[in-house]
Amino acid sequence: MAWLLLTSAHIATALTGPEITAAQSAVLVAGQAAPMPDVITQVSRYVRARVGACAKNTLGEGDTIPDELLASAIDLAVYRLAKRLPGKILAKQERVDAATAAESLLQDVAACRLALAQPATSSSETVASTPAPRFTVRPRQFSRSQQDGT
Repeated sequence: MAWLLLTSAHIATALTGPEITAAQSAVLVAGQAAPMPDVITQVSRYVRARVGACAKNTLGEGDTIPDELLASAIDLAVYRLAKRLPGKILAKQERVDAATAAESLLQDVAACRLALAQPATSSSETVASTPAPRFTVRPRQFSRSQQDGT
């Protein structure tokens, strides 16, 4: 399986023509950039972070994502674009459900419950993971009988 860059063409496969226009240009104030490139970057990094959370996975080069997760990335991108627009133009219930399912799949990836094809060339990038805290029981230094007072 290949690793690929998420593009606006991928996201366009899940949108109609008027929805694409709305997502790219609606509700922009003077000087504000279209949201699509930022959403693509955010979703790509998020998917990569979830993949990298599993120690069994290796990240591909650049901002590439596994093609097995392309549909999930598209669903998340469409949902994020929908949140930006007023009046729930894009936020239909099936898209909310699709984003929820995508998030669930990415949680499985992060927990190493889903095996992914590893990239042909790996990235030198690592995802910082926080190790689980370790708690130890220290022996007591004093007992009740060693205490002064009443």
